Amino acid sequence: IILESFSAEHVGALDNEFKGGRHSVFTPFLDSLLEKSYVFDGFANGVTSMNALCSIALGVPSLSDYPYIIGAYVGNEVISLPLLMNNAGYETMFFYGGQPNSTNFGNLMGKAQIGRSFCMYDYDGPDTDVEGWGVYDEEFLQFIAKTVDRSKQPFLSIVFTLSSHHPYVYPERLHGKFPKGEKPLCEAIAYSDYALRQFFETAKKMDWYKNTIFVLVADHTASRIAPYYTKMLGVYSIPIAIFDPSGQLHGKSDKIAQQIDIMPTVLDLIGYDKPFFAFGSSLFDDNAPKFAVNYNEGIYQLITHDYVCHFDGEKVVGFYERSDFLLEHNLVNSVKFAKEQQKLEDFFKSFLQCYGRSLKHNEMTVDANGQIIRLE
Repeated sequence: IILESFSAEHVGALDNEFKGGRHSVFTPFLDSLLEKSYVFDGFANGVTSMNALCSIALGVPSLSDYPYIIGAYVGNEVISLPLLMNNAGYETMFFYGGQPNSTNFGNLMGKAQIGRSFCMYDYDGPDTDVEGWGVYDEEFLQFIAKTVDRSKQPFLSIVFTLSSHHPYVYPERLHGKFPKGEKPLCEAIAYSDYALRQFFETAKKMDWYKNTIFVLVADHTASRIAPYYTKMLGVYSIPIAIFDPSGQLHGKSDKIAQQIDIMPTVLDLIGYDKPFFAFGSSLFDDNAPKFAVNYNEGIYQLITHDYVCHFDGEKVVGFYERSDFLLEHNLVNSVKFAKEQQKLEDFFKSFLQCYGRSLKHNEMTVDANGQIIRLE
């Protein structure tokens, strides 16, 4: 479930120490769900919905000025989460209550080889169209629950919510029900949180619910208020959590999690044992490095548990302790942190070199033995 614009800043259960003394009251249901979930130290790989869906469904971060789906290498072969789930016998579905190719979602899901896609035109519930924008979250999430209930199992369902996107509208019958914040998005998030509650109330009465793992993640941050969330570290701070109705997965991890980790994590959870290509790693693989990477206006950012590294493509231009949340003390070339900086610089260069080579030479698929296939 990809939650539109659900920044960590606006989620009450997350990162309260960064909110400038404000208490977020906009997500009471999500807060209650996170208490029963396995919650990670989550970061987005980008700042747009397209970036997010590329990272989550295709496993490809958009580390350039253009999202992967509209970039120069969109013709490359990719190993997507839906494709691998299709091959494993899963029914695969994508749900978005807006127009089918809004922000290139239709093309992206085609690239991912999703089995079935549902948009505002497939919705068959009460009339909720908002000036052509889409279907309110409450009604569309109910439509999703019922559609999934009629589908065969096992399934993968990718849901992208809508109502917490500008113009931030929700049903008039509910006006006055939700708290207002410093920005219009806050009230819209409160409505979407309410809609999410209704979805889970419906879903838990259905047979598939108890056999389903729910991954909860935001697409990106928005309407930033507190200082931390306006700086390059907090700009990417989002919820990433796994809810298992059986209760087997719960607690809070200090592991860094990024959106490109979702594909290998889901495959790990279902016991997928065939080789595949991924830029991220399973969040349950303790041998894999845990980090997040993103890009903004010519600067690459690497986030680890202890440090934040900024790279301009040629050299490190920023090196910070992670505890320096506002990134006020640049330690680049500091003698005290020379070893740590060199270690991260080497890792970062290796990752970016792998990323660039994979895209340039169309090397994002593997054979049955796990060997990279060049399709240039």
